[in-house]
Amino acid sequence: MAERVGTANSTGAALFLSVHVNAGGGSGFESFVHPSADSRTRLIRSTVHRKVAAVFAEAGFSDRGEKQADLYVLRRTRMPAVLLEYGFIDRPRDAAFLADAETRDRLARATADGVAEAFGLSADPSPPADSGFPDGLDLTEWAKDARDWAVRSGVSDGERPKDPATREEVWVMLHRLAQKTGASG
Repeated sequence: MAERVGTANSTGAALFLSVHVNAGGGSGFESFVHPSADSRTRLIRSTVHRKVAAVFAEAGFSDRGEKQADLYVLRRTRMPAVLLEYGFIDRPRDAAFLADAETRDRLARATADGVAEAFGLSADPSPPADSGFPDGLDLTEWAKDARDWAVRSGVSDGERPKDPATREEVWVMLHRLAQKTGASG
């Protein structure tokens, strides 16, 4: 726990969101903030809680409420911190609900939508319609000429422009470049 909190504090994260599955004989969804949490943290928690609780409610689970607790991750973080408890693993009905991949996707989406709404961001992941790039991702202006050159010269396929490159992909691109320039050995 201390390592996660330390990492969050040192990176200047805007939100610490701790997601759990509860145990201990209850059922349903609940969320927590520290008792001394400021109004901004409480608003973030309420926004995320509302979205996630709706997924649980649609399946007939109870909303156990927005709560306060003096938990380490809530107490020791320097940014807004929210802890979510997605059901109870020791209850067969809750466990079956959470075991379903579609349910987990819906919960993840509801959580992301809540965070996006709380921060005033668009929750729509669809790319802009006018983007001319694979997967609809816009390329940063300063990288467009380099991308066009890399594709024209056969060094890169130009796909996934915003994804990080693995070492293997870099090796392949360097090898292709070396072959093009006659420097491969």
